This record gives sequence, C-alpha cells and structure tokens, in this order.
Amino acid sequence: MLESLEEFCARFQIRFQENPSPLRNSRDAWLVRDLSGRLWVVKSKPSRDASGEFLKKLSVLHGPFVCPQPSSDHEDAFLLYPYIEGQVLADGPFEEPALVERVEEIAGRIQAMMRSLILVPFYQEMIRLKAPGTNESFPMVDRYSAEKVELANMENKQARQREIADSYRWMNERLPACCEFVQSRGWWPRTPLETYREKMLQSFAIHVPMVGSNLAHCAFHPEHLILCPEGDIAIVGWHVESRPRFYMKYTYWAWSFLHSRHPDQMDHYRNLVAREMAGAFQRERSQVLSFCIMEQLVETCEGGREEALTGHRVDLSETLFLECTQHMHP
Repeated sequence: MLESLEEFCARFQIRFQENPSPLRNSRDAWLVRDLSGRLWVVKSKPSRDASGEFLKKLSVLHGPFVCPQPSSDHEDAFLLYPYIEGQVLADGPFEEPALVERVEEIAGRIQAMMRSLILVPFYQEMIRLKAPGTNESFPMVDRYSAEKVELANMENKQARQREIADSYRWMNERLPACCEFVQSRGWWPRTPLETYREKMLQSFAIHVPMVGSNLAHCAFHPEHLILCPEGDIAIVGWHVESRPRFYMKYTYWAWSFLHSRHPDQMDHYRNLVAREMAGAFQRERSQVLSFCIMEQLVETCEGGREEALTGHRVDLSETLFLECTQHMHP
C-alpha cells in the first residue's frame, strides 16, 4: 500500500517527508506530509465512487461550510485533497446548543444544494465565459432558452423519482439488517422489533422530501465535522446516497446521544425529542429518529468501536428508541 500511495502522490509532485499515517476515524484514509511540510489527505475509493467529482460540483455552489477541494481526477484510485485544519467535533463541544443549531442549519442547506446540482453546468459555463481572455459571447436568451429550462426541469423530476425509489430500497435492506444485528446481540429485550420493522417498511412518506432532494451525506455526525480555526465548519467523509427525510439531522443526534458527555444525558435528549415531536410531521420524525438511534448503535459496532458502548448506554438507547416510537401513531 505504501508503494501505491507514494506512486500516486508523485503524479501530483507530492513527495513524502515521512511515511503516511492512518487518518483517525477512517479505515481507508491516510495523512501525508510533503517535503514542504504541507499536509494532504489520501483516501482510497471504489472504482465507481464519484465523491471527487461531486465535491468539485459542490464547490461551485458556495455552501455555508468548508469541504475538501480534490486535486485528483474521477478515474483515480485515490481521492487527494489538502488537509483541513481544525478540531474534529467528536473531540469538542458537539452537544453545545449553539453549535448543534449551526450543524442543523448546514444539514438543511446541504439538502437544498443537492437539488441545485443540476444547475452547476450553467454556472460553470458562466464562469468560463467571464474568464479573462475569453472572447466567446452568447446571448443570454440562447444560453437559457425555454427548451433548456424545460429539459432541466424534466431531468430534475426524473432524478427526484430515482432518489425516492433508492431511499425506499435502501431502507428495505438496511432496517432488517439492523434489527437482526440488535437481536443477535441480545440487546433491547423490551423492544418488539418485528412489529417495528413491519410498520417502518410500510411507510413511504419518509422517503418523499418536503424540499430539496433525498441525497444526503451518509455519515453526517461529529466524526466528520471539523470546527476550523476561523470558526467555519468543515465537512469531510463525503459519501452521498439517497436517504429518508431528516436523516442527516437525526444521524447527528443519534451519534451524539450514544457518545454523550452531557451530565443529564437522558433528560437532555428527552427534552430534544419532546420539542421535536411537538411540531409537524410527528410520525415521520419519530420513524426516522428511532431508526437513526438503532443504526448508529449498529454502526458503532460495525466500525470496530463496540468497546465504546457500555451496557448502560445500550440500555439508554433502547429507552430513547421506545419513547420515539410512541409517536408512531397510525
């Protein structure tokens, strides 16, 4: 692996000052220091992974957060980008109300931005035409004709339909797997998991977004959020797929609950849940939040960090899960 990393980085004139070190909270990424002292992240990726191209498109939309700026190309075996300095939220005040509010706002903005990805080629064309030395000039009417707008609208609708179907399909695979994992460990003895699974798999509303799209950062939690020195929030660990409504927000909540350092953990999260369920879409919120609690419990174990889960935390997770499901009225 060291030889392949070294060979890959050499293509970008990056020479190792020292051997790469595994990046914390990641099983397939390394931190590289070049001869000038600059830090880089090199992450292996599946051949079909399009995260690099996605990040390049996302940067065109100028979201209210920092994200990796890839130097590598789509066909490369690794994703390469400059290291983002800052404190990983998992090591910091990830439960601080003001910070949680910022994170939730960013989650909402990401969902809205996903729907704007189709506009990126238009923005890129405008940027290209405004570049110094460009002599091309096309009337705005030609570049944004009614035909182009109609085609974009049709593509957008088709994309939304695919995303809804993908979200539903993913839930039908992931939920039974999580239920089986919990049962295999003998956890959550008070929970009627079979009944819960049946109700969840009959629900379609959670897969229909109110705004934006179903596309989501699939691991939107404090291990992948960084508080930068300037105060900005950076997001790493990008893997984008279709997920149910509210998934990013509640993944952050569920991870925070399982790793909570709050002195009154249960009271704090009970209050959060109570306020959340007092608003609209109570049923859908309870369905997705309860699922995220279960999934983050399973994810922690699948990530090889089961030692972080004491019996007490597992019991608390069942209690909060059951309290969420009380709002899943017919």
